[in-house]
Amino acid sequence: WLRQVLATPDMVPTIVAHELVHYQQKISNAALLPHALTEGSADFIAEMLTGGNFNSHVHAWVNAEPGREAMLWEEFQRDMKANDSKPWFSPPDVKVRPKDLGYYMGYRIAQAYYETHADKQAAIAAILTMKDPERFLRESGYAERMNRSAP
Repeated sequence: WLRQVLATPDMVPTIVAHELVHYQQKISNAALLPHALTEGSADFIAEMLTGGNFNSHVHAWVNAEPGREAMLWEEFQRDMKANDSKPWFSPPDVKVRPKDLGYYMGYRIAQAYYETHADKQAAIAAILTMKDPERFLRESGYAERMNRSAP
C-alpha cells in the first residue's frame, strides 16, 4: 500500500495537502459515510491543489469496468450508516477489491457537491467545514446522479 501511495517523491505535496485538509475538518468519522467523506474530500481538495491523487490506482480500478461505480454505490448505500468502515478501507482480500474504496466514494460525493454548486469558493468552504454528512450527501446530488445511471 505504501509503495502505491508513495510511488515517487512528487506525491509528497499531495499527501501534505491531504493531511492539511484533515486539520480543518471537524466531523467525527466513526460511521462509514463521515469516514469516507473525511478521506475522500481530503483527496479531492488535495488533487485540486496539487494535481496529484495518491489513490489514483483505486480510481483506475473502479473505472476499469463499466457499471462498477454504480455497483459500489449500491453497496455503499447499504453500508453507510454502519460503524464498521473496515471493508471499505481495509477489505479482507485485496486481490478481489483494493483498499481505500471509501476514499473513492467520498471523493466522488465531494466532487459532485463541488460540480453542483455555482459558487466554487463556497463549495470548497462547505467541503472543508461540513458538519452533517447526510445533508452534504443530499446536497451533492451524487445519489440522484447514480440512481439515474443505474440499469
